[in-house]
Amino acid sequence: MKNTAAPSRLLWLDAFRGAAIAAMIFYHFGFDLSYFHVIDADFNTSPLLCALRIPIITSFLWISGMSLLLAHQRHEAKKNLNTALANSKRPMSHGVRHFMDSGFWRRAATLFSCAVLVSLASYCLFPQTWIYFGVLHCILISSLLAQPFLLRPKLAFAAGCGVVLLGLLFEHPFFNPRPFSWIGFVSVLPPTEDFVPIFPWFGVVLLGVATLHLIQTRHVNVLPLQAPPIKTTETPRRVPRFLSALISRFLSLLRAMGRHSLMIYMLHQPILMAVIGGFFARG
Repeated sequence: MKNTAAPSRLLWLDAFRGAAIAAMIFYHFGFDLSYFHVIDADFNTSPLLCALRIPIITSFLWISGMSLLLAHQRHEAKKNLNTALANSKRPMSHGVRHFMDSGFWRRAATLFSCAVLVSLASYCLFPQTWIYFGVLHCILISSLLAQPFLLRPKLAFAAGCGVVLLGLLFEHPFFNPRPFSWIGFVSVLPPTEDFVPIFPWFGVVLLGVATLHLIQTRHVNVLPLQAPPIKTTETPRRVPRFLSALISRFLSLLRAMGRHSLMIYMLHQPILMAVIGGFFARG
């Protein structure tokens, strides 16, 4: 079996994740302005405002699928190294190293804790429309369901397309009650502030897995750090230094946001609501 050593970070993936976080912050900024009656906008019924959620959620789950594959590849690289060390030194310690090095359950526990906190906080603010299955809940369950697909890119692509299509085309009143609505297939959207069911959104995670496989096997250069050399006899036009520095800092900011995306996700709404609420309540 081919040993694929994955880098600890992918800069372009961090940048894309940071861009998704930035888009989410802007969206929630508008939601909070509406919540405090600063602007007149209904984020629950307006078709345009509801549609804005779709590319943001799609980005999160698509990136989540790629991150799952990258984490799996890092784990496999560590496992192969530990196997070599165990065979040469202490073979009986390999199983312990394997479990401790994976980090999968630690990540799952972190996601579970954050999802519970989101549900509790939303219940305090919106007891009638609290979040019982939002984006973090979906990412947590999807990360478990996606494990058999991580090394099967063609199956991940086919299953991802199937889950998306089935989730968009099929609906039945049986799935409308809350105990079943998290699966998807609802004929009436439940009253909740954030609803990201398994169908169709798990399919987006699987498509993310297939996408990273395609990028790696085709050696696609995504978001290169520098432009390829220009083969021409003419003197190339240089990007102004200030513009180049501005772009570099902007990408660095996005990558930093991507590296700390979960922390930003958990903290941005309390900060936004405190600042906006405090400012306009005082005004």
